[in-house]
Amino acid sequence: MKKILLLAFALVGVLTLSAQDNKLMNSGFEEGTVKPKRGNIENGEWYKSNLPNSSIMPVVNAAYEGNKSLRFICNDKIDTRYKQFVAQRGLQLSQKKIEISFYARSAKSVVLNVSLVGVKKGGNDKLVTGNGENVRILSDNKWHLYTVEVDLESGEIISNKKSVKLNFDEPFELRIALDGGQDFSMDKTIFYIDNISVSEKI
Repeated sequence: MKKILLLAFALVGVLTLSAQDNKLMNSGFEEGTVKPKRGNIENGEWYKSNLPNSSIMPVVNAAYEGNKSLRFICNDKIDTRYKQFVAQRGLQLSQKKIEISFYARSAKSVVLNVSLVGVKKGGNDKLVTGNGENVRILSDNKWHLYTVEVDLESGEIISNKKSVKLNFDEPFELRIALDGGQDFSMDKTIFYIDNISVSEKI
């Protein structure tokens, strides 16, 4: 019995440590809503950028885990790169390799761009968006785990083919955007994201 209790406590400790590793708040969109603009939001809150005739909102009964997931409904003219995205500000990151993972499902193949936005060093708090990593979501309408790595070990980020020094005393922002120029065959595309995680690889 003692061994079983010790094992249970050890498992709880591992699960607690794992949960603490995620830098995001409300990573499964279970609480609150996604705000329409970046201004007047607190660190740890989600906000979105929409294109016309499109929406990004938490919905029930479509989750990988829990009660909610984030649903994207994208219009048929996605020709503006990275203009439709969901983001969370206030990530306190060190100069380490960052692992970003999430679950997604879609009935159509869709390409998402995952990037970190930082403050340029000596740039008067000017935000800099890195090129990020593209992720192709499968079209089988099943939940799959997708993982990308962002290397900030150098203290720099690649933006518009330029290397920009970052101020790591300022918080970062995660953005998951719809990549531009995709062929949606003039039909709207609907996909879902859930359980997003941002963790430092030490």
